[in-house]
Formats: sequence, C-alpha cells, structure tokens
Amino acid sequence: MKQCPCCGCFTLEEGGGKYEICEVCGWEDDPKQFRDPELSGGANEPSLSEARENYLRTGKSCEEASVRPPTHEELTGIKE
Repeated sequence: MKQCPCCGCFTLEEGGGKYEICEVCGWEDDPKQFRDPELSGGANEPSLSEARENYLRTGKSCEEASVRPPTHEELTGIKE
C-alpha cells in the first residue's frame, strides 16, 4: 500500500496520482495537485495544503468527505 498524500495513511493501492480515493480522509489522489500542493480545483476543491490542514483539524480532507477511522495497518503500513 502507498501513503495518502493528504493524511499519510497507507490506503492507496497504487498511489502516484492514479485518482484513488482515500477512505480515511476522502482525498482523491490527483497528480496535478500532488505536484503543486497549492493548486485547488483539480480532482479536489481544496488544495493539498488546505486539505492537510483540514485533516489535522477535522479528520477530513474537506467538509463533504465521507470518511472512517484508520486501521492500525493503515497508520503504520505494517501488516499484522
């Protein structure tokens, strides 16, 4: 698993901007927003920088995101 660029959890099968959606924070892995963290309006309305701040404050990349708590494996990247 690859880390989500927003929350840092190991939730993405491929990573690298393949438009996967993180179930923990709701971020859609957009390659343009990964390369330019200040860009808003790509696959996600907030920029990656704003989404990271939102996640730290609310546990979601944006207000509309449908999320769930991370598992131990998603937090550590270590399979038990």
